[in-house]
Amino acid sequence: MELKDVELHIESDGHRVSEYQIKTELDKKTITCFIPSTAGKKFEIYCVSKRPELLAVYCTIDGRQINGTLCSPFASSSIKGLFSAEDKIAPLLFSSLVLVDDETFSSDSETLGKLGTIELQVIRVHRTGTSPTALLATPKCIGPVHEKSKKVGGHCISFGEASTCAPVSWAITTPMYPAEGNWAKFIFKYRPEEILRAQGIIEKPKTPPHKSGPVMAPLKRSRSAALAEENQTPKLSSTSQEHPAKKVKTERQDEDVIDLTQVGEDPPKLLDPSLRGTVIDLTLDD
Repeated sequence: MELKDVELHIESDGHRVSEYQIKTELDKKTITCFIPSTAGKKFEIYCVSKRPELLAVYCTIDGRQINGTLCSPFASSSIKGLFSAEDKIAPLLFSSLVLVDDETFSSDSETLGKLGTIELQVIRVHRTGTSPTALLATPKCIGPVHEKSKKVGGHCISFGEASTCAPVSWAITTPMYPAEGNWAKFIFKYRPEEILRAQGIIEKPKTPPHKSGPVMAPLKRSRSAALAEENQTPKLSSTSQEHPAKKVKTERQDEDVIDLTQVGEDPPKLLDPSLRGTVIDLTLDD
């Protein structure tokens, strides 16, 4: 999705996830869409800026805040997971909800209200310095929910096994225009693809119509017509010799060689949303 010269999208398995029913709200600062989710699949969030200011992107998944990213002017950045240590990052995963049918079980209504959403707030900021390392507390996993809550989509977001990455440090930022609030807000509503199809958000594939028409029976020729055609057909002399056609030998040409290369991307810069007065962001060391 793109709004106010900022683009945010989600990728999984190296491919951009399709967006459906993109809608800009009346405030002209919020944009929403639906995306299909697959349980067990990792995903990453990418930001592309066409603006001259430094942008801070705060990330909330299922109502839980995680580290965000800093996006430099006319550049790109990404959120690839949750930092659990200076050099440890856990990937983001779409997961199946755990459902219970106990009538006495009650789910957190606030959690259910945000379940199935990825919310990204974009703020224009100044960078003012660097701070010692500060890490977010690991967000709680989404617990069991009543089976009636399955209508929210049946999926939630969890965190995979942490792996080693380049060490990170935090940079201090402050809002460029404090009274402005968000420059833009992006909300991705994720659901299993079969639910999006059932709700008509994704169109069902159209089956090609079966072509039918009258079947014409072959016409029978009369015996007299067949005999007349046979008499008119010239016959070869038994003494004539047939010369077989000469075969032309074709040379096999070399096949083209295609060289595929990949283009690398810049390392992401990350934010701590818990420090909103003086915004703290996480930046990879050079």
